Amino acid sequence: MKKSAKIISLTLILALIFSFSAFAKNPVSAPEEFVNNSESVFSDTGKISLTPGTDSSSVNFSWMSHSFDSFRYSSSADMSNAVTADVVSVRTPLVAYVVNRVSLNNLEAGTYYYEYTFDGKTQKARPFTIKDDKNFEVAFVSDAQIGRSGDNSEEAMLDDAYGWERTVNSITSKTNSAFILSAGDQVNVAVNKKQYNAFLNPENLKSIPIAAAVGNHEMYSQFFPYHFYNPNITDGDALTFGGNDYYFSYSDVLFIVLNTNNFLKEDHEHTLNRAVSAYPNATARIVMMHQSAYSIQPDAFDNKANYISLPSLFEKYGIDLVLSGHDHIHARTAPINGVTYFESGNASGCNYCHEDEIPDHIENYLFMEEPTYSVLSFDDEKITVTTYGTDTDTVYDTFTVIKNTENKTVPEYEQSVLYAPFFAFVKRLLAFINTFFHIFK
Repeated sequence: MKKSAKIISLTLILALIFSFSAFAKNPVSAPEEFVNNSESVFSDTGKISLTPGTDSSSVNFSWMSHSFDSFRYSSSADMSNAVTADVVSVRTPLVAYVVNRVSLNNLEAGTYYYEYTFDGKTQKARPFTIKDDKNFEVAFVSDAQIGRSGDNSEEAMLDDAYGWERTVNSITSKTNSAFILSAGDQVNVAVNKKQYNAFLNPENLKSIPIAAAVGNHEMYSQFFPYHFYNPNITDGDALTFGGNDYYFSYSDVLFIVLNTNNFLKEDHEHTLNRAVSAYPNATARIVMMHQSAYSIQPDAFDNKANYISLPSLFEKYGIDLVLSGHDHIHARTAPINGVTYFESGNASGCNYCHEDEIPDHIENYLFMEEPTYSVLSFDDEKITVTTYGTDTDTVYDTFTVIKNTENKTVPEYEQSVLYAPFFAFVKRLLAFINTFFHIFK
C-alpha cells in the first residue's frame, strides 16, 4: 500500500513538473531571413520604448544602455531645427546598465522625428505621431510572452518575436491607433534581457507608444520599470518587483493600469481615487490589468484573488471596461453591475489555451488559432471593440460598451494612516532583496 502511494505521489510530482516545462511550439516558425538576423533581434543596441505620457499631447521614451545618453526631436525628417530634450539617466543595480528617460509634453497634433544615442552612438531618426485626440483608436493586445512557445529556447524566442512583429505591423498599417495597450506578459522570463530586446525589436514599435501592464511573468524583476517609463506612477504601492499602478488620459478617456500581482485592495483603490480625481470629467474610464476578475478560468488563484477584491472597486469608481489577458483565451462578459470584462487571447502565437467548462458569467469566448489584436474606438455614448486576426484579418468578434454616464463621480477615500508606513517598509525590504538578487544572480 505504501509502495503504491509512493508511486502515485512520484507520478503526480512528475506530472506537475512536466506541466510547467511542456510548451507547444509556435504554429508559425520565423523565416530564415528573420532567424539570420537573430543577433540584431536579441541585441540591446537600438532598443527603445515609447509610452503614453500624462495626456494626449505627451509621450515618454526609455532605453537601457551602458552610458548617459542624449535625445533630440524635430518636426522635420532631416532633423533640422531639432530640439535637445532633457534626459534623466539613472544607474541601476545591474552595474553595467543605465536607464535613460525622456518626457515630451505639450506637443501639437502631427508627426515628429526623434534620434537618440546608445552608448554615445547616434541611432537613426524615427517618426512618431501625436494623433488628433478627437478622432483616435486604441489597439489592445496581451501575452506576446516572448519565449513561451518553446521553453525559452532561442528558436522559441525568435518564433514568438516574429509573431509579435506581425501583430505590431498589422496594428500600425491597418488601424489608426494612437497607442497600444498590452495587458501583461510581454516576456516569458522577467530577468531575460534577450526577451525584452526581442519584444522591443519591431521597427514599427519604435514609432508608436505602448502602455503595458505587469504580468505574472514579469513581476519579479525591475526590468519592467526599466524598459517602460510610465506616467503618474503610484508611489509606495508595489509589493512586487515589477512596477506600480499608473494612469493617464487621452482625449476624454481615462486609462488606469493596475499591477494585479499585488493583491492588496487598498493599493488599487489609492490609484483609482488618484486617477478619477485627476480627470473627473473623463467620459469613459478603462482599467487594464493582467489577471481578470471575471475570468474564463475563475478557479485559478490569482484570478480568484482579483474576483474577491476588485469588482466592488470598479463599480464604485464608475469603470466602464476592464481589459485583461493571462488565460490566452478570448472571452468577455455582459455588463456586470455596469462593468464589462474582456480577456484577450495572445499577440504572438506563443500559446493557445482551451477550457472545457465555461463559467456562466462568460457571454462570448473563442479558442484562437492565430495571434490577435483588438481595436477600441470611441464616440459620445459607447466604446466599440473589434478583434482581428493578425495574419488573416478575420473579424473574430465585435461588441459595444455603453458608457456608464450616471456613475462618473469621485468617491470619498482616505488611505489608512497605519497602512501606508507599514507597507512602505515592506516595499523597501523587497527592493533590497531585489537589488541583492540582481547583483548576485
